[in-house]
Amino acid sequence: YTFGPTFRAERANTRRHLAEFWMVEPELMFASLDDIIELAEDFIKHVVGTVLMERAADVVQLNTIQHFVAQQRSDKERAEAHYLEGALVDRLTQLVEQKFYRYTYTQVI
Repeated sequence: YTFGPTFRAERANTRRHLAEFWMVEPELMFASLDDIIELAEDFIKHVVGTVLMERAADVVQLNTIQHFVAQQRSDKERAEAHYLEGALVDRLTQLVEQKFYRYTYTQVI
């Protein structure tokens, strides 16, 4: 696999557009889509699990910051961000322990 910076050339000045990010590109021969999805899930779980084990204090600090920022939001913004409720450590632990949901194209449409 390769791991390195990626840059986008198109112009975009929005908060949700990344002009630069780091990307992992695994090279898999004879892999099915399910194999690739499984690899991505395992990779994410490994990274998050390692962060929880080795940088737990930092995750707790992020949770404190998230809670402070949430208090500064309006009621409408808080309602729109309801999916962020709960302790960060608990949500990340749940991510590592549970199987990811998988949907077919037909189910999504």
